[in-house]
Amino acid sequence: LIIIILIGFLLRYYGSLTRSYWVDEAITVMVAKNIAETGLPFLDSGNLYLGYMLNNYITGFLIFLLGESHIISRFSSVIFGTLTIFLIYYLAKEITSKRIVGLVSAFFLSIATWEIAWSTQARHYILFQFLYLLFILVLYRDYRKNGKFKFPTILKSFTIFILIMLTNGASFFLILPSILIFIMIYMRAGVINFIRIINKNKLYFYPFIFFLAILVVLYEWKTLVNSPSYFNLHPFILDYISFLNKLHPILIINFVLGIFLIKGWRKIFLFIYLLLPFILLGFLNIYPSGIPFDRYIFFLYPIFLIPSLYSIYLSSQISRISKTISLILFICVFFSLPREKEY
Repeated sequence: LIIIILIGFLLRYYGSLTRSYWVDEAITVMVAKNIAETGLPFLDSGNLYLGYMLNNYITGFLIFLLGESHIISRFSSVIFGTLTIFLIYYLAKEITSKRIVGLVSAFFLSIATWEIAWSTQARHYILFQFLYLLFILVLYRDYRKNGKFKFPTILKSFTIFILIMLTNGASFFLILPSILIFIMIYMRAGVINFIRIINKNKLYFYPFIFFLAILVVLYEWKTLVNSPSYFNLHPFILDYISFLNKLHPILIINFVLGIFLIKGWRKIFLFIYLLLPFILLGFLNIYPSGIPFDRYIFFLYPIFLIPSLYSIYLSSQISRISKTISLILFICVFFSLPREKEY
């Protein structure tokens, strides 16, 4: 695992040195430099820019300490992209109970060019992915161990959720339904019990911070409300499925098989935290461009790996012939990893 993580880090570090800024990165760097100088997220025009606050402030802090350069502006993405390899190892191992699936998932993530590309840019997408995987892992490990969600886990996951909201405004629509479903399915006393716990432990600042996070998201979107493409129903899910199939066809086929093979509450977790956000994002157009850019589903990509590689693992356990077939499948999946020109 250490070798895999080291390979992933070196690929990401090298990638961060080889490209000039593109337009969205330039905006991030502009805001981060102003944060480093004034402490506030201003554009050069003087307008306040509250989008993607967490990523902008992390980048601004690094620029404040070390000065602005391509590697410094992108270094947080390099680090979070590397840590994501570590997270997918543990998440895959927890969901499948197979260490080999965790290692193979980490290996694929470490060399996947789609992952490397967003881990080498001064944007928020890889931080969003890292926090989302951390959010799922915290909940999953506690439920697997205790059969329910204990209060410390709820508190940690709630904290991570707030950080996610401050990273990407779209998370408000993608993750909040998942939180509500998790409350309805798993918490014995539901929302009322959660409120009692908040009162008992005098943690009133958490709802306050949550409320502030909502205000930040609404402020970020206030200029988008009049956009004709804002929050409309549209079958973008077909575009996303087509993109994934073109990007990684063999892996997607194995994913469908893996979803059927994973049983019980593990399948419920995958539905709530993978398929439900994917479906919501596929039908609710929450971006002003009205274009289904592939980067909008990027945060879900590592989770797609788990059922796919698990299905290959299970097929290898049937017989010697199946081991050979699984090895061929593994090699095919490896060589069908997305190339940079495809996205």
